[in-house]
Amino acid sequence: MAQSLLDKNTLLLLACSFLLQSDQNLLAPHLTTVAHEFGMNDVQRDEKLGGELAMGLFLLGAPAALAIGACADRYPRKLLLVIILLVGGAASLGTALARSYSDLFWMRALTGVSLGSALPVTFSLVGDMFAPSQRTAASGRVGVAMSAGVGFGQAMSGFLGAWLASWRAPFVVVGVLFVALAAIVWIAFIEPRRGAFDDTGSDEDEPRAETARRDLAAVFRTPTALLVFLQGIPGCVPWGVIIVYLQDYLQADLGLSLERSAMVLTCFAIGGFGGQFIGGELGQRLYSWRKSAAAWHMSIAELLSVPPLVVILTTTKADASFEKLAPVAVVLGLLATQTGPIVRACLTNTTAPRARASAFAVFALFDDLGKGFGPVVIARLVRAYGRRRAFVIATIFGWGVGSLVNAAITLTLEADERRLRSTNEFELVPTETLGGAEQLHRRSPSHSPDGDAGLIYLDAT
Repeated sequence: MAQSLLDKNTLLLLACSFLLQSDQNLLAPHLTTVAHEFGMNDVQRDEKLGGELAMGLFLLGAPAALAIGACADRYPRKLLLVIILLVGGAASLGTALARSYSDLFWMRALTGVSLGSALPVTFSLVGDMFAPSQRTAASGRVGVAMSAGVGFGQAMSGFLGAWLASWRAPFVVVGVLFVALAAIVWIAFIEPRRGAFDDTGSDEDEPRAETARRDLAAVFRTPTALLVFLQGIPGCVPWGVIIVYLQDYLQADLGLSLERSAMVLTCFAIGGFGGQFIGGELGQRLYSWRKSAAAWHMSIAELLSVPPLVVILTTTKADASFEKLAPVAVVLGLLATQTGPIVRACLTNTTAPRARASAFAVFALFDDLGKGFGPVVIARLVRAYGRRRAFVIATIFGWGVGSLVNAAITLTLEADERRLRSTNEFELVPTETLGGAEQLHRRSPSHSPDGDAGLIYLDAT
């Protein structure tokens, strides 16, 4: 039976996604404060706290994602999830205790390990908890939780940091929550059966490791998967502007207070909730109607995200106010987050269950390349052109190129999903019973009577 979108396992997975992402932006409201504490000037602030910390955060997460992704294809993911939460908690508490830039760098790098490792484990579980007809919607809900976590972390850090006059306090709060959630997951989460909604038709006597290697090799022969990987590099560069620099830019360059800048980013997060929901729900309907339509949706949404971010970045200090920037931030969040649920569902539906976690590890690697090197490149552009022009260049380039790559997925998605299904001797298919509960029956591939190469799926008893 298909997993409910609101059962205990799902809620725990959403809680993990929320909390793991909440740590990502805790430092963003306090870049200038931290720079002054560690004796940095404005250029060093952008290059070290903006560029180098982001590079450490994401690039150390990349090899961790590959390692954990391989483990998640073979070992219990519940255990891996608990370990990831404990690592995240240790990194947050360690950041709160940092007494030098070196301490801060390595603790944020350790945070990157938990962030990078979470993605392959999470979406390996999503693939086994939900039927194909639910995966885009489920991915959207995970995306909502991730966006909510980022928004909560940044807003909480801004308000709590201002109230206590301490940039360290938010890291203590999040670190304690990590440890508590790890204990709850260990007690309450139930590991789903691997491949519950996908039958790959492999012989049971075939070694699982050998089968997983074969399936992972097939991922790199799948055009849709390659395009999903590639779009992450340019597509994540503008996210580097938003995640790393935007709140400090609102304070230092546009003159907003810490609280007002946090409120603008909270409005962005609110829009992001809606965008994730639209991307998941509308994306699922488009995917069910015509797969290429879902791919066009994410391509167009990404391209339309450019104007609102450029509007925020080109606002002058004299015109900047919360009242003017908040509506634009909501629109930005609404548009920029719609791509995520669909692109993750595309990868899930074109990869075999045994290789799904490893495929998402590679996906995380390419995303981390964009998020890690993006702020470093942006910092170099800032030195050459100034903050405003550098951020605008990064936005137009990143989402413009990412949109083109996503548009190319319209040409490959349907054929790749059909190819994956055609490798199965029997495929598990969700059907609706009279009671409304989604169950499974089997259908077997058969060549058409006239010898066509196409596959006809027949009900099999």
